[in-house]
Amino acid sequence: MTYKAAEASKTPLSGTVAVVRAGNIVDGELTNDDLVYVPASRVAEKQWLKKGDVLIATSSGSLDVVGKAARVRCDEQLAFGAFCKVLRPTPRVDAGYFAHYFQTTPYRRHVERVAEGANINNLRNDDLANIRIPLPPLEEQRRIAAVLDAAEALRAKRRRATTKLEVLMNAAFDNLFSSDASEVQETEATLGEIATVVSGATPKTSVERHWDGGVRWATPKDLSELDGPYIRTTSRTLSIEGLKSCSASLLPPDSVLLSSRAPIGYVAINKVPMATNQGFKSLVPDSSRVDPRFLYAWLRRHRPRLESMGSGATFKEISKRVVQAIDISLPPLAMQRRFGDLLDAVEAMRIRFCDSAAELDRLFASLQQRAFSGEL
Repeated sequence: MTYKAAEASKTPLSGTVAVVRAGNIVDGELTNDDLVYVPASRVAEKQWLKKGDVLIATSSGSLDVVGKAARVRCDEQLAFGAFCKVLRPTPRVDAGYFAHYFQTTPYRRHVERVAEGANINNLRNDDLANIRIPLPPLEEQRRIAAVLDAAEALRAKRRRATTKLEVLMNAAFDNLFSSDASEVQETEATLGEIATVVSGATPKTSVERHWDGGVRWATPKDLSELDGPYIRTTSRTLSIEGLKSCSASLLPPDSVLLSSRAPIGYVAINKVPMATNQGFKSLVPDSSRVDPRFLYAWLRRHRPRLESMGSGATFKEISKRVVQAIDISLPPLAMQRRFGDLLDAVEAMRIRFCDSAAELDRLFASLQQRAFSGEL
């Protein structure tokens, strides 16, 4: 389907239809987040999704995106956009069995083998048409699909439980520190009054001896990929000489790392000494006034405000001066620490959930392998 940018809308208008794209394929399912609405006249009959279809992302600059597949579980008034294709199983194939195949390792390897291109990764019609799928009798397909559906439901339940922990922490923070809580005696301050604000820096990348040493060195990417509040390792390290060659400082443990360039507002607490690049304005808190875990949660809850403070023509950034001047209401330190203990307890639970989810993923992959090799 092709349409002009001016024809697309983020909200439904009269005479428009909803279109799903590659970004709507998440964990093998379709989401209704960030739909685009286009004139119905732009949609051909074959571009309507039907129950049992498998929607596949077929073109992207990222090989991780190409080949992502989602099962269409019911008939909806949804069309699919460019850079996607649909596979529609025939009556001799169970739709659930068919959909599960496109989450397997053999399928993923096929995609990686045929899709990789010089500038953009593509799956052609022939690349999909030539995929060979083991096809036992229809009743056996249904039995296998039922087993895999049950296993996938367990994985989805674990993912939902992990997501709800984030909701729990936000609710706990709001309940403890709500402005309506009359028993909370707050003190007004600025971040510069309760913490030392430290800018990061980068040594010369051309000097090899500045790199790959014993000093952990964080970039915003390290924080964007972080699931919990604590950062213990980084993708890159500096040598002592590299650290001394620039204006970066070695932050003590329990500092609060705040990304200050777009994307603004990623935050974490370092559990080991580390430096950062210039994309950070980190805070070394005054432990007599603020608990770093409370400060971490406060910054996360105020991320929209932080983002709105960014300025700059080339990229948005919040300066050290701006960070120092941000006002904050501090509850009593004992209450901050009580919240911090709750944060640690929830983080321990999240780690257990993630370990359990990883084990379920391993078992599910083994189950898939057995299912499509005739061993289930």
